[in-house]
Amino acid sequence: MLRIQTVSGEELVALDLASFLETQPAGMHSVRALKQHLHSICGVSRFRQRLVYLDGEVLLEDDGTLRPGEVQVVLLSFCPPSIVQVTALRDAAGRGISAEVETLLQRPQDPDLGDPAPLFEASKHGQTEVARLLLEANADKDKAAQDGATPLFIAAQEGLMEIARLSLEANADKDKAVQDGATPLFIAAAYGQPEVARLLLEANADTDKAVQDGRTPLYMAAEDGQLEVARLLLEANADKDKAAQDGATPLFIAAQEGLMEIARLSLEANADKDKAVQDGATPLFIAAAYGQPEVARLLLEANADKDKATQDGATPLFMAAQEGQLEVARVLLEAKADTDKAMQDGATPLFIAAQEGQLGVVRLLLEGKADKDKATHDGETPLFIAAAYGQPEVARLLLEANADMDKAAQDGATPLCIAAQKGQLEIARLLLEANADMDKAMLDGSTPLFIAARHGQVEVAAFLQVSSKRCEGMEAFYLSTANPDGHVGGLRPAAPAHFTALLGVFDSKADLSSGQAGEYYYELMGTSSPPLPLETYKMQVKAEASGTKDIILPLRNMQVERARTWLQNRGAGPPNPPDYINYDVKVSSPYYNAPKQAPT
Repeated sequence: MLRIQTVSGEELVALDLASFLETQPAGMHSVRALKQHLHSICGVSRFRQRLVYLDGEVLLEDDGTLRPGEVQVVLLSFCPPSIVQVTALRDAAGRGISAEVETLLQRPQDPDLGDPAPLFEASKHGQTEVARLLLEANADKDKAAQDGATPLFIAAQEGLMEIARLSLEANADKDKAVQDGATPLFIAAAYGQPEVARLLLEANADTDKAVQDGRTPLYMAAEDGQLEVARLLLEANADKDKAAQDGATPLFIAAQEGLMEIARLSLEANADKDKAVQDGATPLFIAAAYGQPEVARLLLEANADKDKATQDGATPLFMAAQEGQLEVARVLLEAKADTDKAMQDGATPLFIAAQEGQLGVVRLLLEGKADKDKATHDGETPLFIAAAYGQPEVARLLLEANADMDKAAQDGATPLCIAAQKGQLEIARLLLEANADMDKAMLDGSTPLFIAARHGQVEVAAFLQVSSKRCEGMEAFYLSTANPDGHVGGLRPAAPAHFTALLGVFDSKADLSSGQAGEYYYELMGTSSPPLPLETYKMQVKAEASGTKDIILPLRNMQVERARTWLQNRGAGPPNPPDYINYDVKVSSPYYNAPKQAPT
């Protein structure tokens, strides 16, 4: 019989020594076995126990042998270590030097001192035997590094099965998270460690505990394409539709990344195929946006809503059209997606494809009988937007499909008007070749020719002037847009008509009211006068009307020298006009008879 008592004489346990030794593993030293047994009774590790027979004076070493008798146990406190000793234990743990770790623990030394702690270092480097020693020494199994990572977390991240098993056997917190909320199961999913994930799930780790932004272990497995981990999580009844803060589900992220097998697995688990993120985008929508035709097909086969729109009205087909995802668009059209379902502003898939110059998608939509003339709420058609954004090949396709070349926006602007404004010469040429009405004016009376001139689009203006029957035989230096008496509502600087004239463009329908002239004046105040593009300027305007009448051209003081140069170079006007504000240059015109304005 072996009796164990404390220093105070209290008996802790009495053992039948022979029976006790028979229960120990082969090769286990009897003294160590007894210390480990006492650990389970008093909670103090063998490293802090000292044993001595009452009839002797020699301490029993861990590798010693027991005999029947009475043994006293002394429980020691930790010895205060030096910095060198703390560092030595941590370094030995990380390098896996078991003998040195054993020696330091026998001092006895606190196994948790150091940052990071020795157990974290041993776990990080996969030093299983050292980790076992430290856990035997009652090291804190959940003591974390500065970022919150525990020994179990780092083992899960690195796929260290034995370390993870040791930690779980020591009742480590299986769901303790780092600072951003990631748990050991989350990190195992993220790093693709299915065996560790299985071990954690068998230990009933929380399958749905999310990080701060709402991502769960299943979300991470889906995002990173970890099929086996995803399968394990779904088998463990992880929430297949639990979304991140932005509303993205595992199926959504799989659709975005084109992960077919993850998407298939989610759909087989009855994941919600139409669950949308905060802006209304569904898995099918995001598959369209990212160009994932196979995932899109899979979702459509699962009866995903092919026309479900985002908050602003964009459908999967709209997004495919915008991004030029031709194959996804084809898949959607094969599934009979609505070709003309529009955004809140009225923009259709064909409209956005025309705007972005997605030629293949435009062709596909036209073949799918998309409405080629369906306009936005402000009246802009696909042809209009193609002209505005300079997409000549798209414009050509639309014209070949008999798009309405003269359909105007709410302000009366036609495709030719916007082409003129933006300087889209090739599109202007295409429109005129298709017999677009080059004289169709906006609601304010502005024709394409005047618009080109006003915006300084010299090439387009010259092209339209040559093409205009109303400009035959006319060359202009000046065209008044003011009141019949030639004054511009009291405005002294150059009005839009001067700008038009300086471009060498004449358009008899370009007249504006004084109010409109005032509006344009403020715009033109910051506009530099363009170079004169034509070499045949004359002060006389040839017209069908007979005779000429006088008109006044008011000039700003800063324009006097420029005006003098222009006039002298063309042999017209006074050779040396005086330098004072509001100097009036007499110009011949067949249209107006304005009074002279004498200087004051």
